Amino acid sequence: TSGSMPELHAVAPSLAGVGSRLHTNWLAHWIATPPALRAGARMPALARSSGAGQDSQRRTRQAADLAAYLATLSDPPEDQRATDTPTFGSPAASALGKGLFSTIGCSACHTPLGSDTDAEATNPNPSTPLKPPTIGLSSLRSKWKPRALRDFLLRPQRHHPSTRMPDFGLSNEEADQLASYLLAASQPDRLQRLVPGDPLRGRQLVATLGCLNCHRLDLPNQFETKRLAELEGLDWDLWGCVASGDGLGEAPRFTFTPAQRVALLAFGSTDLSSLMQTVPAEFATRQLSERRCTACHGRDGRLANDQPAVAPRRVPDSRGGERLMALPTPPPLTYTGEQLRLRWLEEFLAGRVSSRVRPWLTVRMPRFPQTAVRLAAGLAADHGMAATENPSPLTAGDIDPELRRLGEQLLGPNGGFSCSKCHSVGARKAQMEVGFGVIDLVQSKRRLRDAFYLRWMMNPTRVLPGTRMPAYTDEAGNSPLVKILDGDGVRQFEAIWKSIDARQAVAGSTR
Repeated sequence: TSGSMPELHAVAPSLAGVGSRLHTNWLAHWIATPPALRAGARMPALARSSGAGQDSQRRTRQAADLAAYLATLSDPPEDQRATDTPTFGSPAASALGKGLFSTIGCSACHTPLGSDTDAEATNPNPSTPLKPPTIGLSSLRSKWKPRALRDFLLRPQRHHPSTRMPDFGLSNEEADQLASYLLAASQPDRLQRLVPGDPLRGRQLVATLGCLNCHRLDLPNQFETKRLAELEGLDWDLWGCVASGDGLGEAPRFTFTPAQRVALLAFGSTDLSSLMQTVPAEFATRQLSERRCTACHGRDGRLANDQPAVAPRRVPDSRGGERLMALPTPPPLTYTGEQLRLRWLEEFLAGRVSSRVRPWLTVRMPRFPQTAVRLAAGLAADHGMAATENPSPLTAGDIDPELRRLGEQLLGPNGGFSCSKCHSVGARKAQMEVGFGVIDLVQSKRRLRDAFYLRWMMNPTRVLPGTRMPAYTDEAGNSPLVKILDGDGVRQFEAIWKSIDARQAVAGSTR
């Protein structure tokens, strides 16, 4: 319902056409005991999971029946047409895919290929947040049909809008290469072959076991259980999915950690009304953990958990030769909510900003179209910023020609701050080559809130210790260029911002 925690609206993967995507034997093993294939799996196991006697036999038989039915669910023929390149699955494509895997950021969420198991969530340092389990890739060959894996990498949300797997904006060629590598490097299918199931029994089980409470499929749902509101006041330790021992009964078996179970029992002892509270800043914090954003980005003084080592690379120089360019790591998220314009941040998170802000980074920023608006609002709220943006004095109104002229002078090397030596300004490229990435100032104007821009300009190292950006004013806000606007740093920086407005207007979009 509206006004409730956004996570309550998440959906499980659609079962429509699943037989065209996943291997039947893998489905049977997954349905029977998900934790055996993925640490921290959220999918519950079927009924009793003691592994003894008739319970184990029934679970295996039901899983085989369910998998047999799901295997009959195929995508329409037009969705199964091969669109891969001629090199799909070739050693050359696999080699290129290995390079992609190591550079675009896959290791932030996935354990390296060759690992036998997924990485459990551990927290050896109490001062750092607990990371969710990473997802192993060793059994990809057992799970995915080859072209279906390629299609999943291209459009992860197609069959699962709430997936944690983000969209990296891969091209067809990149998806072919990455899928080729993943399939070639993963382990051969070693899962025990289960006795084939009965698809007719499986169809009935899908309708009666509760599968359709989470998964989408054009089939009547015949499963009934108590509504959450009916559980208020009950002792969850004695009944239902969180119970232990005989209290579980026929409830699904979730692999809750001890800490998760304690948290659920504590929640069950309340009136459950907290589910109807939506706090944007808290949602953003949960999403940063869920999406493992801090694997690549630092935040609040902490370094990224799995920040990839980015070695210098050779780039062309202006004389036709090459030079080494040191590539910095992704930016910290400490000030994101107060730093970036809300609408721009929404567009950026959704993957609708076409030009890359930091094209020198090999790590690729993924897209989160399903949560972009809420996540942007939550990051802003975390810094006390409103969900709406009003024009500021630096943005509103016409551009004064004299102020524009002074801003242009300040950008340049003749009596100015020489900003244009390192920074490009739209179509006007930087005058010198530097050994590190520098953001185009037109991009900065589109992205940055005016107040943050001024705070940054007055003292860059206060915002980002260790930055190469120098300070141009003293503690009183006075600049050494006393002949321009009386040496008032704030007014000079405002003039620069206004002059970039003019260039931005000429360049077109102000998104």
